[in-house]
Amino acid sequence: ATSFRWVTLLEQGDPSYLDQHNALVALAERSGQPLSDFASSVDRSIITTLAGRFAEAESLLDQAIDSVDGGHVHFMFMADQLRWAVWLLQGKFDELAGLHRAIVEHNHPYPHLLEGITAVEQGDVDLALRCYTKGTEGSGKPVPRSFASMWLRFQAQVAAATRDPERCALARTALAPYLGEWVVSAYGIDIGGPFVLWSALLDAAQERWPDAIDGFTAAYQSADRMRARPWSIVARGHLARALRARGAAGDAEAGAALLDEVASEAAEIGMRHIVERVRRPQPAAEPAGRPAAAPPA
Repeated sequence: ATSFRWVTLLEQGDPSYLDQHNALVALAERSGQPLSDFASSVDRSIITTLAGRFAEAESLLDQAIDSVDGGHVHFMFMADQLRWAVWLLQGKFDELAGLHRAIVEHNHPYPHLLEGITAVEQGDVDLALRCYTKGTEGSGKPVPRSFASMWLRFQAQVAAATRDPERCALARTALAPYLGEWVVSAYGIDIGGPFVLWSALLDAAQERWPDAIDGFTAAYQSADRMRARPWSIVARGHLARALRARGAAGDAEAGAALLDEVASEAAEIGMRHIVERVRRPQPAAEPAGRPAAAPPA
């Protein structure tokens, strides 16, 4: 119950989630029971990933894995997803290719969802679309409630990457009820940033610059309040590019300064793909009526 409470507070964008998490850690230490230690290691891995302390997060995850039977069917795919989250935030795409195979072998219920998010982050829009199609076949309800937030994130990323007006409209409508919340799935195993970040990405894809800038600003401010440094870096990187694209008075200078700041912070904590992304030249506008390739989401 203590664990689920910090997850709920985080989902609501409430910074007091960290106090509740610390209460869980203290409770586990007092208990001294193996199951409590296991739960504490898992939750601390999630929190340290959120803080951008990636090496510590992986060490805690290794502790959790070592403490359970390797044949534990439920935890093994959860462990894969925890590892996926740590590596994705660092842009470790070569390592992720092998991990995606393990995810399938360990019977993760939605491997196409993780693979699709990886693909769109890497800029492989064709693969992302194929994964998206796998999720929308049949009933049109690709994942249950426990993974629904993660699906909404992916839906927005695909829409932004393709810049398809209909996809963007559908994704924007789907995100609208949750803009003050955070993307939390699988009972807290996956934390995918503030919802307003993904809504702003849609605005940027459609060159709705004032809305995009407001959204990215709200996203990084929320991440700062939540002490979620990687997500602040991601949001500020997008904000810098949006400022440069809008091109109003002072935007070029503000955007360039912000890009330098983001690149320095990303390099400091090991988000290597963000450094490459923020230094990439701004894509030129495409002629009207022609689909444009958006930068990785």
